[in-house]
Amino acid sequence: MASSIQIFVGGSGRSGTSFLSRRLNQTKEVARLPFETRFITDNMGLIDIYHSLTESFSIDKARSSIKDFKELMIELDRPFSSPYVGYRLSRLSGDRNKYLELVESFLDDISYGKFYAWDKQNIDKHYELMALSRVILGSIAYVVGSGNSYFNYKKIRSKEDLYLPKYFKDKYDLAKIISRFVDSLFYLYASNQGKIGWCENTPSSILHYSDLKDFFPNAYFVNVVRNPVAVACSLMDRDWAPNDRSSIVNYLLPLYQRLIEVDRNASINSKKYKLIKYEYLESSYGIEALYDLIGLQPSKDVIEKFEPIGAYAWKKRHPNSTIKYLEEKLYEPLKYFDY
Repeated sequence: MASSIQIFVGGSGRSGTSFLSRRLNQTKEVARLPFETRFITDNMGLIDIYHSLTESFSIDKARSSIKDFKELMIELDRPFSSPYVGYRLSRLSGDRNKYLELVESFLDDISYGKFYAWDKQNIDKHYELMALSRVILGSIAYVVGSGNSYFNYKKIRSKEDLYLPKYFKDKYDLAKIISRFVDSLFYLYASNQGKIGWCENTPSSILHYSDLKDFFPNAYFVNVVRNPVAVACSLMDRDWAPNDRSSIVNYLLPLYQRLIEVDRNASINSKKYKLIKYEYLESSYGIEALYDLIGLQPSKDVIEKFEPIGAYAWKKRHPNSTIKYLEEKLYEPLKYFDY
């Protein structure tokens, strides 16, 4: 059974995506997924699969993408290993065996199976033995004057299961397979919460709007923007972001250039796309308008309230010189998003 409502909430990061998705979770229809699911847009994720098995197809690239994706899905279910510490993606299905079954079924849909061999993409587990054998066997071959492949060191290279990838001439055939896999996983979580739809809030999802629209043509897309200077100031306090103002600008500017491109395209071509400013979340054209667009009914339970003071606290925490510098360097997104 498919989800009746599918929502992607994205933005620049540090812009209110988590807050808005929590508000969507407080409706009767939508379950917010408990974490940023990562496996769609992250490196080695479904976006890479989508392109590797369609317009960017090659045998090496395609089967490496499938292998990498499987490893990613395993890593996302190991809460005590990096880089996804704390993640247990099988929580979405409620059962690890069901989770692994869904992953294997998806891999079956995009490949013709596997064969046991080695290629240039293999990680060699016997490197030292291989290097030693190359010297020894090469020396023997030189002494006996043989060029026989019997002395080829490649014979002891590591082998593993290699996928036989399918090529999808029509990319929308693959898009449907991806959609079915993702929705089956997300719907299990939503239905266990007594909901008919789901909300995914990985900020970078909006950057992949065109691909996600291929996967989910009936989904709603919400782009949460915040004053770019406020976002820059927020990043200064993050361990995973640059901490000097020049690097932060270089980090944010290409991101906003992409967000602008997405907004221009989506706002013209889709009635299920909405831009929301974080500072005006509680206004009539903010969260209420989003509820109306999707047809949601807010719960009567206690609702997490937006705090306007917090949205502007950055102005008091940073010197005017820093703010003026950021305003000058981030002029393009400030102007486009009317800040």
